[in-house]
Amino acid sequence: MRQAAAVLMAGKLEVMLRDAQDGLSVAELVKSANARASQVGALLRELEKSGQVRRVGTGRGTRWRLITDEERVAERAAELEQRATSTV
Repeated sequence: MRQAAAVLMAGKLEVMLRDAQDGLSVAELVKSANARASQVGALLRELEKSGQVRRVGTGRGTRWRLITDEERVAERAAELEQRATSTV
């Protein structure tokens, strides 16, 4: 008998991704959270839109990673550096 799927909350999804340095696939998230693939996909797209997660790879090889504060700072520093050099 198949177990009913659990409702996955965005906070739990973020914790799962935080604990996985190399990211996780949708299939891995579905299995670990015992959730529906459609729900996991919708949450990931929502988190991606808000800048919380990043998609790495394509197709079946796609993995999802949580964006760290360090990555945000480095990206912002690179953006500011590029602006400074392009206006000179």
